[in-house]
Amino acid sequence: MPPGVRQELFRPPAAAGIGAGVSKYGAGHINPSGAEAPQSAAAKLFDLRVLIGGLFLLYGVMLTVAGLFTSSRELAKASHININLWMGLGMLVIGAFFTTWWRLRPLQRPEPQPDEPQPDIGASH
Repeated sequence: MPPGVRQELFRPPAAAGIGAGVSKYGAGHINPSGAEAPQSAAAKLFDLRVLIGGLFLLYGVMLTVAGLFTSSRELAKASHININLWMGLGMLVIGAFFTTWWRLRPLQRPEPQPDEPQPDIGASH
């Protein structure tokens, strides 16, 4: 192509909502201008900190309860260290950390600035 002539890439239309909410660079991709592309609503709602924190809390409660009802015979096998209780308490602390982090700093969708020019992905240079 001669310099200065623009070539458009073929982009099929989104059928039945497929690809809706995902930018032309993909979800979470950083475009050439340096700004992060907007995420879809589903990607915004799915925060791994919730999943990780919830699982740590769930297993922490289970291990703590198991540790509270450990018999002296079972403690003797483990050199009198109640590992279920200690690991359960540790998992509760980690789960509380993740859920607190999620509540204090939720994911935020960056708002595009109207005065910023949008880069053209199909332009050849």
